[in-house]
Amino acid sequence: MSILPLAFGHAISPNEFQCIQQRMSLDCCKWDSQVGDTSTLFPQPLLISGETWNQLKEMAEGLAAELNEAENELLHRSELLSLLGLPRPLHIEFTRGNHAALRPGAVRVLRFDFHYTNDGWRISEVNSDVPGGYTEASRFPEMVRQFFQNARTTGDPANEWARELLAAIGERGRVALLSAPGFFEDQQVTAFLAAELQARNIDSRLLHDPSQLNWKDQVAFTRWNGNEVKVDAIVRFYQGEWLARLPDRNKWKPLFFGSRTLVANPGIAVLSESKRFPLTWPTLSTSMSTWTSMMPECRDPLESHWKSSDDWIVKAAFSNTGDEIHVRELIDAKTWGSVCKSVESHPERWVVQRRFETVPITSDLGSLYPCIGVYTINGRACGIYGRASRQPIVNYSAYDVAVLIAGG
Repeated sequence: MSILPLAFGHAISPNEFQCIQQRMSLDCCKWDSQVGDTSTLFPQPLLISGETWNQLKEMAEGLAAELNEAENELLHRSELLSLLGLPRPLHIEFTRGNHAALRPGAVRVLRFDFHYTNDGWRISEVNSDVPGGYTEASRFPEMVRQFFQNARTTGDPANEWARELLAAIGERGRVALLSAPGFFEDQQVTAFLAAELQARNIDSRLLHDPSQLNWKDQVAFTRWNGNEVKVDAIVRFYQGEWLARLPDRNKWKPLFFGSRTLVANPGIAVLSESKRFPLTWPTLSTSMSTWTSMMPECRDPLESHWKSSDDWIVKAAFSNTGDEIHVRELIDAKTWGSVCKSVESHPERWVVQRRFETVPITSDLGSLYPCIGVYTINGRACGIYGRASRQPIVNYSAYDVAVLIAGG
């Protein structure tokens, strides 16, 4: 039997781990570190070797390079955009061909979800539009590392993100961080990132509606300490498909097209955020060799016999935290029937992906299924957001796990 490339380390003692939970909550904006009597943070780290981390970095950077080329090609292949299942308002804007108005963002963050299978490493998707997990990937591993001799972290995505943004806007810049109202988990991300910027003496302001931005000659302004001031960069932690639902397109359109103010992540990210992105690959001139070797087969739901098979996963083209990922054998018949009706009504909003079997890892709680979320920032791998689930589908109920490199 082959040796697995990852394993859980020993559990940190309850008293010491409670101190970590408190620090994560009070100092790092991880306000959901405890839900009821259950910790969302896992007391055992996942340990990998330096060789495994180097392998994951190389794969993630290859995926990022191909994704960037594919997105740029899709901008000039309007006939392929219909495959992505974009919300209609976004589809209209992208097919107008005003590509010059799509300014590159100051910082481009991607997070690739890796899973270890009996056939080696596979990816389930890329979090391209508004990837989160910065606190859990940056501060949590550093706190856990203190209890493991000769271990080190895989990096600090939050620090790398702030460093790249600072380089783009300068030391006296102002940054507006936009997230949707009512989403606690999103607001803790923007609060943490704002604190990272403020620690570097960068003025930052949290916004919750694009109407809080006033655009003049394609430059963003907002109210700041009672005055209207220019914004040097906008951190868009507001999903593209959510923005497209807002009634006034003029409020959100500049976040995608025409802005002279830097936006991170840039609007082009919604193209690869679609889980139907793989359906465009056969007709792209861009080589997607890394992607095709690592991602399971994806099909339009009209083209495959998935309803009576357990070999396929059904995914919404745009979904978050695994909330619209379905496997027939893991849900009851009534729920599966409802999923099938939704797909039949709007097949363009769904994709089916061939299942792979993630190898479970033994922990003190029993077998858990890990997901290794590797960040790239401006094309360079810089850290891991680890999660582990009691079931093969990793969703909102998964534990956050610190991933460390064993052996120094």
